[in-house]
Amino acid sequence: MGMLSFAEWFEWASAYARAAGCDPQSCRYAIDDKGRILSPRGRVVCEKEQNGSFLAVAEWHIVGEWAEWLASRYLVCHSAALERHGGALLLVGLPGAGKSTLALALTRRGYNYLGEEFNIVCPDAFEALPFPKALCIKDTETAILTPPDPHFEIIAYPPDFAPRYEGAVCCLPHKEIVPAAGKRFPVRWVFFLHDRRATGPPIAVPRWRAAKALYDASWRAGDTAFRAAVGVARQAQLWDVERDSLDKMVDCIEGITEH
Repeated sequence: MGMLSFAEWFEWASAYARAAGCDPQSCRYAIDDKGRILSPRGRVVCEKEQNGSFLAVAEWHIVGEWAEWLASRYLVCHSAALERHGGALLLVGLPGAGKSTLALALTRRGYNYLGEEFNIVCPDAFEALPFPKALCIKDTETAILTPPDPHFEIIAYPPDFAPRYEGAVCCLPHKEIVPAAGKRFPVRWVFFLHDRRATGPPIAVPRWRAAKALYDASWRAGDTAFRAAVGVARQAQLWDVERDSLDKMVDCIEGITEH
């Protein structure tokens, strides 16, 4: 695909915000005449010439603003999301559980990418919408990347961006692996990732516990998130997945979603 300009990325990403009902221009961050990102109070968030990382920082701030707005209408779930055979799967877990790395590995098995960190689920139809927030791959996991990557544009975050992003890279999805804006996919599988070492196959999760975990993973508490969490827990297959080698975890998820 080649490196996107900010204007190209904004036009493409805006289509997904609009399809979900968000006005992209409502983003409170501004771009000034020098190409810098300004915060609502006028502070310079990112210089355009900052080591090629402008797009990574702009994406992080702007998509976060859109997600804040959408959280009043959807379950915005802290998870990674992919599509397979017309259904969506969610990878839910605490920071560091491996959601991003696993999502990246699944795209290499032919899964389409719906998003990461801010995943949008309708509170009534319990369908996931593509909202392609970039993957963030931490410094301890970058060995999985061999640039140029066939599915993602890889951009380093600036060293002073945020402590938890030190050494991390932004992986912007290529358009080819993201379904068209406005598409909706019923959530068919939810995988809850855990740090403990695997001692056996995935374990089915009780629906009440899955609903609570999904609600706890929402970006905004309230009736909208509650209805969506309960609805997803009622219709989806729900699995606890413990940490194992990346290949084994991918094989495990592929085995479940292919049947």
